[in-house]
Amino acid sequence: CYQKLRQEKTFQKLCWRLGTTSLILESAVKIFDKFLQEGATELYESFFRMRHKNGDWIWIWSRARRLRDKDGNITNITLGTHTDISERIKAEEKVRESEQLIRKITSQVPGNTYMFEIEESGKPNILFVNRGNEDFNFNTSLEDIAEDGNKVLEVWHESDRDLLNEKMRDAYQSEATISFQYRIVVNGTIRWRWLQAVPERNEQGKVIWYGATRDITTLVDYIASSEQILFDISHVLRRPISSMLGITSIINEGDLDHEELMYFARQLHPVAKELDEFMIELNRVYEHKRQINSLNIDFSSLVDKRNSLFKQSD
Repeated sequence: CYQKLRQEKTFQKLCWRLGTTSLILESAVKIFDKFLQEGATELYESFFRMRHKNGDWIWIWSRARRLRDKDGNITNITLGTHTDISERIKAEEKVRESEQLIRKITSQVPGNTYMFEIEESGKPNILFVNRGNEDFNFNTSLEDIAEDGNKVLEVWHESDRDLLNEKMRDAYQSEATISFQYRIVVNGTIRWRWLQAVPERNEQGKVIWYGATRDITTLVDYIASSEQILFDISHVLRRPISSMLGITSIINEGDLDHEELMYFARQLHPVAKELDEFMIELNRVYEHKRQINSLNIDFSSLVDKRNSLFKQSD
């Protein structure tokens, strides 16, 4: 078949017979000629389009192998097949379009998106990865990460690097949801991130994890500020309050004359002033931290504005 086509006198006859354009046929023939001229013994492969008798263009997968003569020598006679792979091409194009759409969507979300397998050793094999639109993110190329999942560790805080392998090994054994927080270092600045992924077993029986990581530094800073305020209230406030309680106890329980009473009253004033100054400073620091974080949440409606957290005594 191939030899006969090569012996035709004009491309027009070939085009009529194959139903292709001269440009497509010329390219296919060049590939086949190169196959013959190089004396190759391996399988010849080529992909091109042909016009079906119904008028539609179809994709052809052309394969051939050179035959040997009775003495075992390679001849220019080839035996091959043409296979219609139009449906496969359409399916592949649909997959590519879907992947492009997914990449377009995930590139606009505030986080990095992953699909991965986990080896028994805990190493993740990245099947899909896309970077979100966060300001603070890794600079490693997506291709490098897809090739080696451990590449993401290059930006991980040194103290947290063993955490990835530990969590991945646990997930491999338990096939459970992954959820943990870790630190990265971007431009010399420590940022907090949260990785979450859910497992799903595919048709081949393999467990695939679908998940994402996102920057939670703002949330961590806010929680840390709240924890610091609680610490200050329970520890720093304790000194002036203890002093005030001691002084008022002496005044209430002691048999004091006028001069002694005035003395303790004067001692009470600086303690109360210290407490007031601390509360003003605490409010200033808290308000500053609240303003510099990017949490666009109005907490005023969530604050309990009752006068006391405790029941009024009778």
